[in-house]
Amino acid sequence: SSGINAEYGDRSKFETTTVASDEPRGSSILREIPQHIVNKQLKRFSETRQYCFRMQKIHANKIVSISEIAKSKKLFDTPPSLSLILGLTQIGVFDLLEYIEELCLSDQEVSRVPASIGSWIFSLLTVVDKPVPMDYMAVLRRIGRRCRKLSKLSDPLADNSPSETDSTPFMVVFVLICHYFEQLDLLEEAVDDDEND
Repeated sequence: SSGINAEYGDRSKFETTTVASDEPRGSSILREIPQHIVNKQLKRFSETRQYCFRMQKIHANKIVSISEIAKSKKLFDTPPSLSLILGLTQIGVFDLLEYIEELCLSDQEVSRVPASIGSWIFSLLTVVDKPVPMDYMAVLRRIGRRCRKLSKLSDPLADNSPSETDSTPFMVVFVLICHYFEQLDLLEEAVDDDEND
């Protein structure tokens, strides 16, 4: 495992950038995210995906078995390494996404959300092959919905915000799932939910 992290340990490719806007963060921004910010995030995400696919071709023989990863909530407190993400098969990517959804993003989960969970989800999304099979898309949609809720709950400007967690990574993941993976109906659900709140 330490060899995996030492080799191509560049984690900077997977940092989620802050959505720069004068608007307050949180669910109310969904209707007001300027299109140029969405486009900027989509462009950056697309460039990161292209980089990852080039690196996967160069290092095609470096396959990481999902059993090599000590799956625990603590794993997600630090950002993933590039070599780990690039070494996963599609099955491994979705195994980890399902694990993240069940352990770290579950509605029933009452303990804290790991510090780097947004980076992990972003990183895993960069190596998801398109078109996404329907059963895998269902996982992405559930993660998108939960990230939207977490962005709303962790909004520091919201009156009901119980969390100190930064909402930006969750909002970025939600926007990517909606726009890049073409699940725009989730955006409509979010607007309807906001109007009903």
